[in-house]
Order: sequence, then structure tokens, then C-alpha cells
Amino acid sequence: MGNHDAWFAFGLPDESVLQMSQDEREHQRWVHTQLNPSLKGVVATWPYASSLRVEGVRLDFLHYPLGPAGGFRAPVDIASAESADALFGLRASTLVFFGHDHRAWNVHGSTTRYVNPGALGCSAEPVARFALVEVKQGGTYSLTLHAEPYDPTPVFEALERRQVPAREFIRRNFLPSETGPSVA
Repeated sequence: MGNHDAWFAFGLPDESVLQMSQDEREHQRWVHTQLNPSLKGVVATWPYASSLRVEGVRLDFLHYPLGPAGGFRAPVDIASAESADALFGLRASTLVFFGHDHRAWNVHGSTTRYVNPGALGCSAEPVARFALVEVKQGGTYSLTLHAEPYDPTPVFEALERRQVPAREFIRRNFLPSETGPSVA
């Protein structure tokens, strides 16, 4: 479960807790009206993290670590092994895949590798980022990071056609800035 999933399942946090612009709040409320309310109970059961062991390789998947107040922490730089180990605390894992931070990360901690391929549609260029991992017999693995270009025009057109609230905010903050028509 990520922050947007939690906001749908449990409601938007109080404005004093979450620093969110009025445009983003308006958009979040609109998104919630587009989803079937009966799905809230299903989404509420999604785990915040999951683990999988394949051939002795432990893979952990999470959106991002939770903060002391229960919400997701604000993204921080994890450019060093020490900072990655301290943030995630998953030293028993071989690979930790995470998101939340839209930047790409590939950091080798003391015993764990932390991987975020980067966000789709939340960067300066229109590329879909993803990682492929292949676990081999005997407990070794290979990991490849990919960035495939895509045309964001249909996304911009759909925002306009559907009259999505705060679409200029979305275009400016979550989609490539140098591509696509400006919307009113």
C-alpha cells in the first residue's frame, strides 16, 4: 500500500499533518469519487510491505517506510549504504524494492541492495522506469534497470477531455514538463 492507496482507504490526512496544496487535495478528492467506494475495504487490507524468498534470496517490497505518526516518511537521500540501512532497517533482505521517492535509486547497503527504478510519469522526461530481477539457482541474482520512452500526449489529452480537477498542477508536477499542451 502506498500513500495514495492509504488516502483512498482511510481518508486524506488532516491538513495540519500533511503538507498538501489545495490543488492536490482537490485532485485527490476527485480521484476518490472516480473509484467504487466498495473497494475501500479491499484496499484497506493491502499490506504496507511484503517479502518473498526465492532460491534463498530474500526480496522485500514496500512503498516507503512509515514514519512515527503512521504516515509515510518524506523522501530522503539514500546515497550511502549507512543512510539506506538506517532508513529501511531490512538488513536480512537481499533486495529491497521501494517507491514513493520519484527519483531512481540503486544503493548497495552493508548487506542489502535498495532499488527504486524511479517513477513513471513523475520525472522531467517521458520514460517508463522499471527493474527486472532474475533469481538463479544457488541464490544469485541479476538485476537490470530500464527506462523506456513513451508518448505522454494521450495522458495530457485525457486530462483535458475528462476535465480533471487541478490538471495544470498534475501536468506541471507529475508529468514531463517540456512535453504536452498547457491546460487551463
